Amino acid sequence: MTPFRLSILNITRRKFTSAIAIVSIALSVACSGILLRAYEMSSSRFSTIAKSGDAVVGAKNSGIEIFLGAMNNEGPYPDFVPYVLFESLRKEAVSPGVYASSKLRAVTPFLYFGKYKDYRIIGTDESFISPVNGSNMNIESGRWAENEGELVIGHSVYSKEKLNIGDIININPWISGKKDFAYHSRNLPFKIVGVFSETKTSRDYALYSGVLQAQNVIRGSNSDSLKISIWGASVLSYYIVYMNPDGKDAFVNLINKRTIAQVIYPSEELIKLEEIMSAGKNMGMFITFLIILLAGLAIAAIMTSRFDSMKLQIAVLRAIGYRKKEIALWLIWEGLLLGILACVLGAIIDVCLMPLLISIIKTGIPENASAGISVFASYPVWIITVFATVAASFLPVFKIYKQDIHRALRSV
Repeated sequence: MTPFRLSILNITRRKFTSAIAIVSIALSVACSGILLRAYEMSSSRFSTIAKSGDAVVGAKNSGIEIFLGAMNNEGPYPDFVPYVLFESLRKEAVSPGVYASSKLRAVTPFLYFGKYKDYRIIGTDESFISPVNGSNMNIESGRWAENEGELVIGHSVYSKEKLNIGDIININPWISGKKDFAYHSRNLPFKIVGVFSETKTSRDYALYSGVLQAQNVIRGSNSDSLKISIWGASVLSYYIVYMNPDGKDAFVNLINKRTIAQVIYPSEELIKLEEIMSAGKNMGMFITFLIILLAGLAIAAIMTSRFDSMKLQIAVLRAIGYRKKEIALWLIWEGLLLGILACVLGAIIDVCLMPLLISIIKTGIPENASAGISVFASYPVWIITVFATVAASFLPVFKIYKQDIHRALRSV
């Protein structure tokens, strides 16, 4: 009988202990895999962050939250800023006057006003696609949404949802984080008139219409628009600002000290975010290492106890002609099979629990990130686990080479 066959027979004969070993290792694999995938999903925001604008103006909040809300379409619904401030900034960019030292080149409006499935819909204008402003947004086919009830869709929305120019879709108004003003049950028909080229950023996962259209949706969603904001529907979520580098200090003084809004610089916030993520990564990898180490120690204990209970069985096999090498291969095969079975079960647990984890930490993960991280991203954990189970088998193997079969047989 081959060592492989012996390992299968021993696993199936000791069903209870084998099941405990497999489940305990599988739980370690699942926990480590979930930690690894959660980190990968959180890190994916670095690849999806939009590369447009030199500064962002939003309602006073943490800089990172403004940054992620405007540049990565994530987080809760933002507070409003007045539209009149945008008009004054745009006038300053076109015809420099009182605040000429701020050296603005262009200002683009941004207003979240609806959702199509899980995709956000943004109200903006043609400055969003103007190459003069440094925008990397290009319309691949069709045209910009010039009229009421028209949309231009991001490339990922186009490819994933199988939408085409001319299609009519129903959107849900999304104008506040409060349930009273989140009218998800009210459908509004919109016609797709254009598709943006792929940018490989969060901009691909959104739909776009005119800013006046967005304000009309806000205005029409509640008869008393003052309940939504003190400025009624004349609001924006963010302003995306293009400016000369030497105008930063003047612009900060203009916005932060003289208005109710706040200015952040994406390049600076990205550095802060990377520092936070780096600390989280190190902590997560350390915990993952501890989990795998504990699993390895448990495996070693299980394999050693299994050997101790099989001393007589191994002595009999040696007496009838099995060599030490064949017995060693049997135990190594057994460790390998236990590791593989545990990885399969751990991957299944990982797949089942990951949606629950995503729902718990939804606000910390980009909406477009979770679908891109497959369970196969946990393969390093699987490799380490299989290696650990095989390595744990060498402790009883070492004991085999020191076993006195005559003494073991006489002890019967």
